[in-house]
Amino acid sequence: MSVQTATIHETVAVAAWSAFNDVASGASAPAQRGWISTMGLFDFLKVSVKTKTPAKSAPRAGHSLIEYDGRSFPIAALTTKGFATTTFDGSLIQGQNARVTVKVDDQAGKFTFAATIAVTDTQGGRLIGNWTMLPTEVEDVIRQYAQIRAKQKTVKK
Repeated sequence: MSVQTATIHETVAVAAWSAFNDVASGASAPAQRGWISTMGLFDFLKVSVKTKTPAKSAPRAGHSLIEYDGRSFPIAALTTKGFATTTFDGSLIQGQNARVTVKVDDQAGKFTFAATIAVTDTQGGRLIGNWTMLPTEVEDVIRQYAQIRAKQKTVKK
């Protein structure tokens, strides 16, 4: 073996031993020597994920409806006694009972319930009806909804 070959073998052996000691001690051999100063052995596996903050939802538009037999009518007023719609197609007559679904979705609240109504008036393209029987839980929700609506109207004035 020549002197040059021995020197090369010694250099490789010393570098390998040095790298082994660096890894065993937790340090990165290339990083200590300045070869790669920003990346460790498994740094390529690290992924930085930014957490997304949820966007503020737009204020709810007034989509409160009375649904009957596949038809929907916008609600003008809602109380614990009954309701009134802004439009009506005449599919019910005064004195008739009907099963309806009420869907309220606006800034004051969001809730849905089914109820039986007695139609009291259908004149002027409006439907006015009284609840024939409402559970107390639904009455409480409607009462709270009406209070929130009243507060919103006084704030706007």
